[in-house]
Amino acid sequence: MTICPGTVLLVFILSLFIIASWTLRACESNHDPKHHGNLLNSMWLIAVTFLAIGYGDIVPNTYCGRAICVVSGLMGVSCTATMVAVLARKLELTRAEKHVHNFMMDTQLTKRLKNAAANVLRETWLIYKYTKLVKYVNTSKVRTHQRKFLQAIHSLRKVKLDQRKLTDNVNAVSDIARLQSSVYDIVSQMLSNQTVLESKFHDLDTRVMALQSQIENLPNLMASTINEQNNRLWERLESHVQTQLNSIRQPLPAISVTCHQRQNTV
Repeated sequence: MTICPGTVLLVFILSLFIIASWTLRACESNHDPKHHGNLLNSMWLIAVTFLAIGYGDIVPNTYCGRAICVVSGLMGVSCTATMVAVLARKLELTRAEKHVHNFMMDTQLTKRLKNAAANVLRETWLIYKYTKLVKYVNTSKVRTHQRKFLQAIHSLRKVKLDQRKLTDNVNAVSDIARLQSSVYDIVSQMLSNQTVLESKFHDLDTRVMALQSQIENLPNLMASTINEQNNRLWERLESHVQTQLNSIRQPLPAISVTCHQRQNTV
């Protein structure tokens, strides 16, 4: 429907027309075979009902035929509205055509603005000429040029107003396009920022996990370090004590020899 709306609508209308005509003939042929025995009469009744004309020369007699005519009338109104919408969409200018139209209108309004400004200057000069540069003032010519001067001012204002309206329309279209591009840029920037934040959060999570594992291993590390320091301290202390003991034990033989000599002398 969005690709070929006219073709789809035409096929739907023809199918509905043929099915409704055949069904109406099947419903009315037994009751009134003179009018509804022919398929063309049924097609005529469906056509005038579908188009909301209703001549009344042929009417349905059974409830089935009346229901078919009512449904045909409703479908005719719906199909007519749909056809109007499709035609309006087909006749609507595209974006490129709108830009070309606005460009041509801008060029035309610019030319009209130049012509109106030139007319204002010309009439101003003529009024000055026939009032200041002549010996005898011709009142009729002055009034004629004053009238033309006012008309030129009016046309100049009208052209400016049309140009302002065209500028507003062009700005509206360009603002929509600019808004769309800015929204697209903002969304793209948000997506990129979200990606960066996700990567940073992942790195932060990894670092927190590493820090947590190090904190969990910290008591064991401190205990091993303290034990190692204690062992070193005890080793140093033992070596120091051993050194002191060795230094104390060395003078003892000399002292014992001196005492033995004194005893012999006595």
